Amino acid sequence: MAYGLASQGHQVSVLDEGDVAYRASRGNFGLVWVQGKGQEIPRYSQWSMRSASKWSALSQELFELTGVATQHHNPGGVHLCYSEAELASREVDLDALSQATDRQFSFKMLNHNQLHDLIPEIGESVTGASWSSWDGHANPLYLLRALHAGIRCHGGRFLAVGKVKEIRRNGELCDREQSSNHCGGPCHFGCRAWQPRTSSAGRARCTINT
Repeated sequence: MAYGLASQGHQVSVLDEGDVAYRASRGNFGLVWVQGKGQEIPRYSQWSMRSASKWSALSQELFELTGVATQHHNPGGVHLCYSEAELASREVDLDALSQATDRQFSFKMLNHNQLHDLIPEIGESVTGASWSSWDGHANPLYLLRALHAGIRCHGGRFLAVGKVKEIRRNGELCDREQSSNHCGGPCHFGCRAWQPRTSSAGRARCTINT
């Protein structure tokens, strides 16, 4: 989000806890995953597929701008199942999602032997898996480095200032209380796995065009 805003000419500062942060979003940062998303809201699945289809262009854009290759590729991804019942339930769920997206989302079900041909390292406890060509990944370390460099190339700032504990609105500005200090400035917003506590006055609504 910060890179996109900076690339469109907005002044952006990214506040981050730094390399010491323990976040789920850092653990799966390079994962480009579509399979299973939007089972209750098919529009989310379509949004995910559109996003995944743009990753190659984003990776090339970052490489041309920063010289950092994200190593993005999409060989497909598997979701492992450990019983026949789980495998059958997975197929029902994904088929319903495929129907809801007019078959735009596609997948295959693999039995143990078929999966073993794809991933010889699996154990006997794995019954099978679902596989989708929509899924892929980038190198999370290179991707993070490329985004940081890209934000700076577009005039943005990356500040490893510690954990943001609270965000409060102060007139037209927002005050951000961090673990080591306090700062204020124009209101921005961000997304990550676990959000800091935000006062009701600091919450914002926005429209996202897809």
